[in-house]
Amino acid sequence: MRHKADLHIHTCLSPCADWYMSPVQISKMAQFMRLDIIAVTDHNAIHNIKGVMDAADLLDVEVIPGIEIQTREETHILGYFENLETCENFYKEFEKSLPKIKNDPEKMGKEVVVDMYDDVLYEYEYFLGVSSELSVDEVVNLIHDFGGLAFASHIDRPNFSIVSQLGFIPPDLKIDGVEVVKNVDLYKEKYKIICCSDAHYIDEVGRRYISFEFDGSIENKGFEVFKKVLGENMIECHKGG
Repeated sequence: MRHKADLHIHTCLSPCADWYMSPVQISKMAQFMRLDIIAVTDHNAIHNIKGVMDAADLLDVEVIPGIEIQTREETHILGYFENLETCENFYKEFEKSLPKIKNDPEKMGKEVVVDMYDDVLYEYEYFLGVSSELSVDEVVNLIHDFGGLAFASHIDRPNFSIVSQLGFIPPDLKIDGVEVVKNVDLYKEKYKIICCSDAHYIDEVGRRYISFEFDGSIENKGFEVFKKVLGENMIECHKGG
């Protein structure tokens, strides 16, 4: 059976994401777009993953716990983890590297933590649109320390990509792959390629996605399936609009 996955989705916790990027709305849109797997990848935060996982479970949509980190070089790196507990343990270490700058919702946007019913639990206190004190190498290594997969985000965009910030991908950087927006042939000879929506608005969910064949033989149908098809070069990119 062919499966579809969108592995770069922000929630209303990310300061640049729309208020309607809530667990219920994301899960419903994922189901509507016939996505089998999604990943929650908020900017420098993981606090809405549980809400999305709980809501998506009711609709038979698998959720990979993830994060999009802004490194010291202002490069975005995607991290994916086997389960929520591992992701939370990773975050305990990573959070130490984030500057504690109070958020101003009127200027920078609200950062809202919500539950599976879209009820607001609290507003996150610190601004999440900051650079970590960790370098690209340190972020990738930390993700791997917790058994995660590390991808360079949207490398064919002019902002916050490793190519736009550094001018190239360091040859010794131990990333597991790269995410592209349009140019699926970019770096394909050297890196595993994924194509995702980077959704900040609800109508963007599933706009770009990956697909692959999966026989249902793995119990964890999220992270482990992604890791398997990635390793076997079974992924097809769909770049959409």
